[in-house]
Amino acid sequence: MFVCGRQQPRQLLGHRSEQTNHIVQARTRSPDRTRYFTCFQIVLVKEWQHARLNTISTLVVLVGDTGVGKSNLLTRFVKNEFYPDTGSTIGVEFASKHVYVKDKVIKTQVWDTAGQERFRAITSAYYRGALGALIVYDITQATTFENVVPWLEEIRRFADRDILVMLVGNKCDLRYLRSVVTDDAREFARRESLFFMETSALDATNVDEAFRQIISEIFKQVNSHPHLFSIPSLPKQTPVKISTEVRNKRPCGCCVL
Repeated sequence: MFVCGRQQPRQLLGHRSEQTNHIVQARTRSPDRTRYFTCFQIVLVKEWQHARLNTISTLVVLVGDTGVGKSNLLTRFVKNEFYPDTGSTIGVEFASKHVYVKDKVIKTQVWDTAGQERFRAITSAYYRGALGALIVYDITQATTFENVVPWLEEIRRFADRDILVMLVGNKCDLRYLRSVVTDDAREFARRESLFFMETSALDATNVDEAFRQIISEIFKQVNSHPHLFSIPSLPKQTPVKISTEVRNKRPCGCCVL
């Protein structure tokens, strides 16, 4: 008998040869049907089992005023793409990506929430179960930075107590239009015990780094509590009727005019 290119002695039914681990032979009750699982198939099964045991899930939410570039940050992180005519998010949208942290695979689901006031009652329900949050502001619009305070208060009101939060100043490619000083934002983040980073969804500056940092910090915090790695089901609530107005397609502020 030749298996995997090597000659092997015949073996008794139900016993594995000590000279090889390259084949597992199993017979069904019918003597005419014999299934062979080759070494390649065995390796695949073992790798699948290993991957399953080392895959955990977590949830991160994106919040901030409308127009700061939350959807573009998510698209850049998940697909490494940028769409300049992205419209405002209605309700909540989500995407997922596998991120490797040490020997673990973190299946990260990111929920992109609407920034408009009329959706606040809807999106607040989606904080529950989130282990991380990114509060995004536009470095060219001071009001979006000022509104970080109520966004942070909302997170601390509705989210879990131990949620990790990162302050993200987006559109850093528009340096000549900057209205929020980096040191001011960094000092605010320090006072509020937030992580901080400036990003650009347009040219991908620090986008991947921001998401990976918050995911890594989440992993460190709950590494001793694996049961915390779970994605909550979508909140069950009465459907909200959205006005039939057409979503305005507008250029994202990340674009250089």
